[in-house]
Amino acid sequence: MKQEQLNFLLQEYEQAEVSPKYIRLYGKEYLIPLDYIADFQDFRKAFVNDFFDAMHQDYKCYKQNGEPVQYVTIRDEDKTLRLVVPYDWRSQNRPIEQIAARVFERAEKKYNHVVTYSVDLAKACGKRLLPMYVTSENLRNLKKEISAQGLDKDISQRVKHILQSAVKKTENNPKWSVENLRLSARKWLVRTSLVASLAGTGYVALHGGKANEPQTKPEVEQLQTQASQEQNAAPKQEEISLEDAALQAESAALDEQASALEKIVKHNKKLFDQSLNDMICYIAFVEDFKGEAYNDKKNVPTVGYGTTFYLNEKGQRTKKVQYGDKITIDEAAVQTERYLKHIIWPIIEKNVKVKLDPARLITTAQFAYLLGPRSFAGSAYLNGLNQDLKGQKLANLMTEYSKDKGVPKRCLPAVYMMEGRLSMKDLPELYAASVYNCPFNMVVMCKENGTRIKDRNNIGCFRTDEESTERVRQTWASSYHGKLNRTKDILPDKIVQSLNQRDNAPKLMANNNFQQI
Repeated sequence: MKQEQLNFLLQEYEQAEVSPKYIRLYGKEYLIPLDYIADFQDFRKAFVNDFFDAMHQDYKCYKQNGEPVQYVTIRDEDKTLRLVVPYDWRSQNRPIEQIAARVFERAEKKYNHVVTYSVDLAKACGKRLLPMYVTSENLRNLKKEISAQGLDKDISQRVKHILQSAVKKTENNPKWSVENLRLSARKWLVRTSLVASLAGTGYVALHGGKANEPQTKPEVEQLQTQASQEQNAAPKQEEISLEDAALQAESAALDEQASALEKIVKHNKKLFDQSLNDMICYIAFVEDFKGEAYNDKKNVPTVGYGTTFYLNEKGQRTKKVQYGDKITIDEAAVQTERYLKHIIWPIIEKNVKVKLDPARLITTAQFAYLLGPRSFAGSAYLNGLNQDLKGQKLANLMTEYSKDKGVPKRCLPAVYMMEGRLSMKDLPELYAASVYNCPFNMVVMCKENGTRIKDRNNIGCFRTDEESTERVRQTWASSYHGKLNRTKDILPDKIVQSLNQRDNAPKLMANNNFQQI
């Protein structure tokens, strides 16, 4: 590993104020990326399982083909390791040392790729948040991000080769100079369109070249024939420039992208409307109900489930909440529903670019409700959501706002929902505002002084280990500061009934039945 890459990993530990962790395997010492320390209880075992996953694939090949799994055993210092023989070497009777060398070489190659891609991305993006973690399981996502940043060296070389070939073929045509080609490829989308034009219609049809790729040959032949017919019919017709072809391809791609985004918005809107009662229930559970306006500790009069201003049916603000204002449970639910429809949905519609499932929708809506539209639009969570992250990888991005320790506490139920540990049917039975009973170090992984462990992006990690989960379950089932309101007691009856009826969702928390990840 290069010194620059080693420094990158060490800097993560330094920023998190955690001592670097190493593991020694087959004569080499590996620095374990910080993300394993934050995400896993047994980080060394997790590191090995992650980077030696090629052995898991070989194991599956043996099983799928009904063959006995072949192993070799080696002595590695004070440990005895059992390795799966690579499936394609199963009948070659190779020496044990050679088999072990291949197993470790594959793992080391993957390790180096992950660190290299992460360093390259950090250089390209500067201080901008990267929702990609330095773990083997994210190698595919790292590759996608590398390509999106225009750092894919192989693709760049192919583009360069095609451009050089085109210049040689068209050196007498000033319209196709290197500089003009560069201008035409000012965006990655235009670059790829340009490659397609050169390899297909532009290069082959205009210069009579032959396609090297067999799978594109029928299309190329058809284009050649069509181009020849058009040239014979109108020999003086002006040829379309590569820049125009690239721009036309870009326009078509943008139209297709807009159509796909329209379908995503339509899907999310339908799910949003279906989930309004779920979202109101979640907000009531974490916020509690106040029938008379109170000070929310920020000198802002607040009433109901956290309402600070009133909205009419059209979503227009009528007035701010004033001390002395009173509200019923039904009125509080109406105000929350209006806020969700007219304030939260527009920010989701504008900023979310992926299809949401019910758990991620509720998580996204409640997080936007907590932060407010402006902070949500600039959040790490939204960035990760649009990378289509799921589960705890997405949830951890909500720890960015740990200065207000009430934010992670109110987000933890959403984390459990995304992990399948909590159902909407559970919430009505839990005590409202009981999330505040949980100490911060029960919710987020912390150092001994009570501050969260964070990675290079200032992101922490929610606790979802079995011991913490059991303590949280017991806490949510107890009253908050002596208040005896269960969530179902502070919701309109029609909302409670709808939650009990829809989808026949099981109560995951009943009888201590928390599901394990």
